[in-house]
Amino acid sequence: MAILSPCLSVLITTAYTAALRSEPRPGLWKLAGYGAPSVLICLLLLLVAMK
Repeated sequence: MAILSPCLSVLITTAYTAALRSEPRPGLWKLAGYGAPSVLICLLLLLVAMK
């Protein structure tokens, strides 16, 4: 779990970054809708990995 959680956080962040660079660009609401849960999931994964 200590290895898998940070790797999953990197995967989520990379996928979100790829969405930012895609053509046609997604709308602001879609980016915010996917960005906020992504940040929360990454934080939760890192907190679980630290325990």
